[in-house]
Amino acid sequence: MFVSAKSGLLRLAGWTVLFMSCTACSSWTVITQADPNPLPGVKAFQLQSLEFVNLKVDNKPEAEFLAKKTADQKKSWEADKAAIQRLFRQTLRERTGDAGISLGGTTAPFTLRATISSIETGYYRIPAFMAISRVNVHVQILDASGGVVDEILLEHGVPFDVVTYPSSGGRLRVGAKWAGIYAADYLKGRTR
Repeated sequence: MFVSAKSGLLRLAGWTVLFMSCTACSSWTVITQADPNPLPGVKAFQLQSLEFVNLKVDNKPEAEFLAKKTADQKKSWEADKAAIQRLFRQTLRERTGDAGISLGGTTAPFTLRATISSIETGYYRIPAFMAISRVNVHVQILDASGGVVDEILLEHGVPFDVVTYPSSGGRLRVGAKWAGIYAADYLKGRTR
């Protein structure tokens, strides 16, 4: 059967979009979850600052990642990390606030701790549709004694798009916002 070049390209484009939508996005993976659940009805949590712990960037230590960068690129990287922290926290607060959950009190019985140890910039991947930036956020809900109640891994990949997400920093910011959304959705589900 004859397939025209145009229909072949359309078919390829359709498969590419399907592939990107399946590989780019994610939500959370439960590592551990208390059973029975002690969180129903809890409306206040302490919130620790998002920290970068033993950070690997594109599967190498951050120091190695930065070693070949210019001063301007290093400054841009620090701005990206600060934006990731800010956007995760801001989005998490907005989304939990909508459900009447307060984050940040010092007398709350549970604490939310989030860390990032892995970031994929998706920078200069060939072909371009493989340039997916990922922010992996590890979230723990701790009880008053510091014991782990729940532990999840959040991941969101943002594919390269020449119009909306051409820069890896922009994609990482979007990934941070989605991680905040996933963390809030998880918390809302566990406190119902």
